[in-house]
Amino acid sequence: MDQSIDITHQEGVVFEGEVGKVFSVRIEGNITTGYNWFLTQNDNDSDPVACTNLSEMGTGDYESQQPQTGGHPGMRTCGAPGFLVFNFQIRQPGEHKLVLKYKRPWETEPIRTKTITFLGQ
Repeated sequence: MDQSIDITHQEGVVFEGEVGKVFSVRIEGNITTGYNWFLTQNDNDSDPVACTNLSEMGTGDYESQQPQTGGHPGMRTCGAPGFLVFNFQIRQPGEHKLVLKYKRPWETEPIRTKTITFLGQ
């Protein structure tokens, strides 16, 4: 992975890099609530920026967080938030925007969105 960043508390996220560069984006979420981060409008065959680990549902990989206090190393806390991880590769030069939506799969309106801008050179 060329670069990895947690965008949970960031707005106006911009990644700049050469075509072929891969970025790993982490964003906090809690799938135990039914909410998940979904990538909109991504077709790996033709998009200028492709998500290389996109599931059939349009989500990334889920990583649970370690408990903040107590517990044993390696132990996971039931119901605790974690991170959704999306791996993106810039495939064409120029400015390209992708939108992540935090919502339940059966709902159309998200409760939060994040726009990520990729600047391919």
